[in-house]
Amino acid sequence: MTSSVQFASSSDRTIRRRLKISRWFSWLCRISVYLSLGVLLTLLAVVSWMAVGWLDLGFIRSASSAFPEKAGILAGIWGTFWLICLTTMFSIPIGIGAAVYLEEYARDTFLTRIIKVNLSNLAGVPSIVYGMLGLTVFVRMFGLLGKGATVKLLGGLMVIPLPFGKTVIAGALTMTLLILPVVIISAQESLRAVPRSIRVASYALGASRWQTIWNQVLPAALPGIVTGAILSISRAIGETAPLIMVGAISMHRFCPAGIDSPVKLVTQPQRILSAPFDVYTTIPITIYSWIKEPAAEFKSVAAAGIVVLIVVLTCFNGVAVLIRQRARDKIKWWSPVAHGGKSASVVEFWWMQRRRTGGGQMVDGGGEECRRSPDLWSGSVELTRWRWVFRRCSLFVCGCVEMSTPTASRESRVVPPSVKGVDRDMDISSHPIAIDARNVDFYYGENQVLFDVSLAVRERSVTALIGPSGCGKSTFLRTLNRMNDLIEGTQVRGEILIENQDINAREVDVVLLRKHVGMVFQKSTPFPKSIFDNVAYGPRIAGERNRAYLADLVESCLKQAALWEEVKDRLHSSAMALSGGQQQRLCIARTLATKPHVILMDEPASALDPASTSRIEDLIGELCRQYTIVIVTHNMQQASRVSHQTAFFYEGRLIEVGPTTKMFTRPSQKQTEDYITGRFG
Repeated sequence: MTSSVQFASSSDRTIRRRLKISRWFSWLCRISVYLSLGVLLTLLAVVSWMAVGWLDLGFIRSASSAFPEKAGILAGIWGTFWLICLTTMFSIPIGIGAAVYLEEYARDTFLTRIIKVNLSNLAGVPSIVYGMLGLTVFVRMFGLLGKGATVKLLGGLMVIPLPFGKTVIAGALTMTLLILPVVIISAQESLRAVPRSIRVASYALGASRWQTIWNQVLPAALPGIVTGAILSISRAIGETAPLIMVGAISMHRFCPAGIDSPVKLVTQPQRILSAPFDVYTTIPITIYSWIKEPAAEFKSVAAAGIVVLIVVLTCFNGVAVLIRQRARDKIKWWSPVAHGGKSASVVEFWWMQRRRTGGGQMVDGGGEECRRSPDLWSGSVELTRWRWVFRRCSLFVCGCVEMSTPTASRESRVVPPSVKGVDRDMDISSHPIAIDARNVDFYYGENQVLFDVSLAVRERSVTALIGPSGCGKSTFLRTLNRMNDLIEGTQVRGEILIENQDINAREVDVVLLRKHVGMVFQKSTPFPKSIFDNVAYGPRIAGERNRAYLADLVESCLKQAALWEEVKDRLHSSAMALSGGQQQRLCIARTLATKPHVILMDEPASALDPASTSRIEDLIGELCRQYTIVIVTHNMQQASRVSHQTAFFYEGRLIEVGPTTKMFTRPSQKQTEDYITGRFG
């Protein structure tokens, strides 16, 4: 007893010490924030005070002058405008394109790794180095072209000097080199944050790689990409050293192409084409020139210029933040209603999803009720959770007792009743063969995981693939629509015939194959879109644009998936707000929208509660009347309930295949009987 008390006291002291350290750390972070804000506000206050009396409309409308009372910043504002517009136009498309190629297309080779390492190094190179590079490449063009050479385009409206000389476009290209590594790296990180399951689910619906990137990956990554672009362009706005190197003029009085007001942009659009090839100055360069002046009044003029620079930077960032917010609102990672009207990023969504489900899955159909009502089934939500756990444990124990009794004979072994729509005793041998796998071998690199697998699947039937983990069930399933092609280094041998055509032949279009052979994954993978857009995604990427047809198709597929009555009043809300079972049925409806002939299911109910599992099984029973279904499952009772034919895999080999009733009562192989009765696996 004494030792227990001492242990408790020691534990209490440890907890108190941890809490004290946590409070200290919290205060340290808070003080750091307050100090940073204090310094920033002090600087802003000092600069603003110095600018009083100098910052007015006359200062903004006037050109630079050698006299402080006449000095203005108009030329700097328009020079900065053209410089940032051109820099954005060059850097953002090139940066995003490079990031997409490196993350989505490029293979992991030595050259690719070298490029990625060099990008990280270039992001830390001093800006003056880029200034010297821009002077050599863009201003002088290595001295290869004589001065005075020009190229006329568009009937003389655009005159391009060669070399560029000290023009806006030379400065913009130099700034592009400066910020491009940061744009690429931030875009790469945003693309990596998009879950791979979204890409795979899109491919499984028959989307090409470009369609997947354009419709799924880029919209989901866009908020992060815009954030990186904001930081990069903000750096370019405030740079001085590289612009001095490439020849930005310090005390320039004229705006590029003579455009000194927004009115001239509209009334004289022909001047826009000549602005990039005119001389210029920028706000930072102008401020720098004023600070060098000996007159004390120029210090106040420079302070007024700093205030203008801050306002310009704030306006630019405000526009960029607005674009980012609109992009984030279009990506429905979270229901605005369920989350207080706020949107969420990719990372925030996964964290909220985990908190919402308590690390697991919700009871199907009870997602909204569990969130809105503190009392469910005449008890608390916590009690409901314990009832669910007790039910799962009871089913598991009962199943183990029933299936693992060594004294039970084959004749006395009880097979659970099949679900509605599945007649296990029906003779499917008369049905045409939908899938015919012949002597299939499969390799991950040098490692062979499937050995001489031959299996015939009949039309309008359910075939269950069972076996212990790692036996090759899912690998074989993914060979039926070539989803394994997404993994580098894989190789398949043998023949897989679907409608008498070898799907591994060179002339087979894998995109059309995946529309013909749909797939539902173990984990529900709804897209961060509305329920309607999820179901309509497959037809839309196939070119369907008729809204009335899409509306009817979405309704039909949701009814087939037994989900219409639950979501018909919220079709345009986020699919992420559905419960786990509802999300899985939504994925089934999304697969049905592509009108497949075959549906592959990789443990579709393994992460669901009993009620959701029952609905998925009933749905399989309904669908098998129209579709050929192949399902992978670890649940023996589920395999016996939903399938007409069962195939047992072990260590990459197909041990036995036959009618489900026979497989579960009178298997031919001892290994099959041992696995079904629970002696191993």
